[in-house]
Amino acid sequence: HLLLWLKNMGAVAVQKEVELKVSGTHLNAAPPASTVDIATPIESSTLQAKTSCACGGGCPDCQSKLPLQAKAGNSLSSQISRSTTTIQRISCSGGSGAAPRQVPQKNRNPRDARANAIIRTAQDTTRPISERAIATVRLIICQYYRSDAGLVHDVRYRAGEPGLLTTSRGRRSSATGIISVGNYFVNNTTNRRINRRVLQVGHEIRHIHQYRSGLSGHGNKDEREFLAFTWEALADEFAGTGRMSRSTRVSLIDAALGYYNCLAAALKRRYRSQQQRLLSRRRSLISTGRVRRAGSLPTSCSRP
Repeated sequence: HLLLWLKNMGAVAVQKEVELKVSGTHLNAAPPASTVDIATPIESSTLQAKTSCACGGGCPDCQSKLPLQAKAGNSLSSQISRSTTTIQRISCSGGSGAAPRQVPQKNRNPRDARANAIIRTAQDTTRPISERAIATVRLIICQYYRSDAGLVHDVRYRAGEPGLLTTSRGRRSSATGIISVGNYFVNNTTNRRINRRVLQVGHEIRHIHQYRSGLSGHGNKDEREFLAFTWEALADEFAGTGRMSRSTRVSLIDAALGYYNCLAAALKRRYRSQQQRLLSRRRSLISTGRVRRAGSLPTSCSRP
């Protein structure tokens, strides 16, 4: 009788294990790698989503690996209905890891397939704008700033954000950044403006490096913005992204100069050479006669 009882108990245990495996709740079973996991909200209006796709689903490589993205219309957005979305931690896979070079102004710089793929992702109206916005920023990071991807903790969608906004997470050398993106950025990731969008993401990544070097806190904001706008205003466009309009570059120069005028006297002396480079570039652009929109030269503190 004891042997018979043990056999029956063994059969019950096997049956239970099979039931658990079939229902997907086996304690030792790992979730499939290609699934999209919706975690608990991190804010009252924020959902946290994780995907194994490095770019958020916009590139051909990731689309082939994640058919849940936009290929058949079964996108991540079908599982996320709130207005603010978070995709966790940038991790780029595939490719050689080398970023495209930046092309000097004297050389032609036609758009390439890399930039066109990002534009298609941004303008794909079959996907909700929240999903497109996050995927666009992630693609830009992985294509042009791959070596800095690990510094970005989150990319978040906030509809009303007029550009991009980066806040710090952690302190000093361990700090990472949370980049918020809104409708304006994704709607203006177009053939003509992809160049600026790529440099704009670089501006935000410079803020993360600033946080890590100790240049954090509200008291250092003017210095941070001056340095980031100076880089963006003077940087050559990345290969395959075309050229910014002269008017756009002048507006970036003026933003940098406005922040320069907000600095304390000691910081103005430290950054005098950068100011002179901005002024020289501005004069050169204006002298072409092809700047359609140019405001007056900033002579006092202004914060765009």
